[in-house]
Amino acid sequence: MLALALTVFRLLTIDPGPWRPDGAGVVVMFDAPRGIAGKHVRLKIGRPARLRLNGTDLGPAAREFDLPDLLIRGNRLSCDADPGTTRLLVTPRVFASEVQRSARGITVTIRNTLENTANVSVTVRARGEANGPSAAATVGPGTAHAVELPGEFPEGPVEVLVQKEEEAVEGRYQFLADFDMIFRTGTRR
Repeated sequence: MLALALTVFRLLTIDPGPWRPDGAGVVVMFDAPRGIAGKHVRLKIGRPARLRLNGTDLGPAAREFDLPDLLIRGNRLSCDADPGTTRLLVTPRVFASEVQRSARGITVTIRNTLENTANVSVTVRARGEANGPSAAATVGPGTAHAVELPGEFPEGPVEVLVQKEEEAVEGRYQFLADFDMIFRTGTRR
C-alpha cells in the first residue's frame, strides 16, 4: 500500500523590522517572506491602528490585517503613530486564527481564505502531548468558524492541530500552532 506524505505547516512569524520616523508618522520597509505562494499572510500589531501598505489603506483601525498583495521587494507599511510590536504571520489558507479559553473549555476559530468549502478536524492538546480532544467542522469559503472543544484543559501553552481535508483547490495538510508562545496570537484568558 502506498502512503502519501501529509504536509505539516507551522505558524511562521516574521519581524518586518523596526518602525522609523517618516514625516508625521512611522514607516517600516520589508520584503515579502520567501515561499509565500499559496499561503496566507497577516500582520499583527501591538495596538489598534490604521495602516497603509504600499499607499493603500488597509481599513479601519485594528490589531490584525490580511496582506494579500505583497510585493516581492520593498513593501512600505506606514502608520500615523507607532503601533507597537509588529509581526507578519504566515499560514496555509485554512488555519487556526484564534484560541479562547473559558470555564466550559476552549474555542478555536478556523479561517478559510480559499474560494472553496474546507472540511477540517481540530485537535487541542497540551504542548508536547500526542493527543487531545478533537472536533470536526465545515468552514465556508472566505469565512471563519468557531469550533468548541468542551472540557478541562491544563493551564499553560496549548497546541492546536488543524487537519484540512482535500478539496478542489488544495490537497490535504495539517497546520500546527502553539498559541501561548507566539506573540499572543489569540489566546485570551
